[in-house]
Amino acid sequence: MVQAWRVELLSAREDSAGLLDDWYVEWLTIREAGSSGENFVFPIHRWITANKKLRITEFDTVLPQDDPNPNHRRHEVQIKKEQYQTKVYITNWLPQLKHLPSDEKFSNEYLWDIASMKVKLSAHLKIESILTGKWENYDEIFHLYNDVLTKPLGSETWKSDESFGLQRLNHCNPTQIRRCRKIPDNFAVTDDLLSPLLEGLTISQAIQANRLYYVDYKVMKDLPCAEGRIIAAPLALFFVNGAKKLLPVAIQLFQDPSESNPVFLPSDDFYTWLLAKMWFNNADSNFHQSCTHLGFTHLVMEPFALAAHRSLSPSHPMFRLLAPHFLYLLGINKIGISVLLEPGGWVDSALTVGSKGMTDLMARQLQNWRLDVQGNLPADLKERGVDDPQSLPNYYYRDDAMPTYEAIKEYVSKIVNNFYGNADLITGDYELQDWARNAVDVNF
Repeated sequence: MVQAWRVELLSAREDSAGLLDDWYVEWLTIREAGSSGENFVFPIHRWITANKKLRITEFDTVLPQDDPNPNHRRHEVQIKKEQYQTKVYITNWLPQLKHLPSDEKFSNEYLWDIASMKVKLSAHLKIESILTGKWENYDEIFHLYNDVLTKPLGSETWKSDESFGLQRLNHCNPTQIRRCRKIPDNFAVTDDLLSPLLEGLTISQAIQANRLYYVDYKVMKDLPCAEGRIIAAPLALFFVNGAKKLLPVAIQLFQDPSESNPVFLPSDDFYTWLLAKMWFNNADSNFHQSCTHLGFTHLVMEPFALAAHRSLSPSHPMFRLLAPHFLYLLGINKIGISVLLEPGGWVDSALTVGSKGMTDLMARQLQNWRLDVQGNLPADLKERGVDDPQSLPNYYYRDDAMPTYEAIKEYVSKIVNNFYGNADLITGDYELQDWARNAVDVNF
């Protein structure tokens, strides 16, 4: 009879074709004989390679001092250190995975979903390219869309100032807007320019009333771009009007004010103002792809995943807590990024900044990023001065994210405190780049 508290797995299969020798096991459930028999759950979450023996305790969640098989634990961590080696690929960025281990393979189900969607989109685009040919105007772009590639919701409203304001709150970069405590010295706005747009308030009065907000992409100044292209490094000022809507009131496309770098206003010619908003959104989009998405969603998580794999046993409760959030992360980073950032690849073709500008922008922004501020939602909202729903309404990113944050914190706190006692999860003054670059390797 198999003991309920421990199970051994041994893969000894051989395939004459040399295929499918390895198998990925999510969990194993053993049920006692009888109609009322108890279930015993053994989470595995590992690839089991040929002739590999694995010992797993029930629930497989145990601190090192309580592990009945410490030698096996140490051996497994040592193997993972060899598998999860690190290397700095991007100048002034964080360590990344050197070689992709078999444990980070995509599942067949996941690969099938990607492949089937690619086939659908490719077939659709080929048909549409035959039907539409070269676009002659903006409206012809929408011939591409149907039930497979659906028409963007903002396609009818994107020209409006209200839509432009909402984009700062709830679209691709909701973490860049700040309450204006002082007009930046290089932002050439004056009361004479803005008083008609501030419902009778002066700039100082609007600041005191918490009604002025701004976005400053100074991090993009003089950023190298692909093929001699130019990217703006804009500043934009926004006003919460009497109807509680956030509206743009000024855009300066480059950092240094001059006669050739004017401040654009909603009172300018319609298409001049529209082009200013489009240039701003071009910079906003490039920042999103480089930093908000690639740098600080995908890549910033990689050193955490590497440290967990290299330092924690898969049986460690903190590894169990973190592992689901690392699913496919290293795989998509390793495979996807090499394709995206290769010379002449998608980034060079589709983004103004190109691959060189993208990695430079990520490295610049890393110097402004702190784990205890930008990596902590309540601290980030407070630091940017956007935590008050009364002053800045319709900020659904904040309003939806805070309950989610609190739920996650409560869940994590219960698990951590169950193993370590009453722990404060928000402690210290962390510099992510310093912590990650130290190649933390503490065996647990």
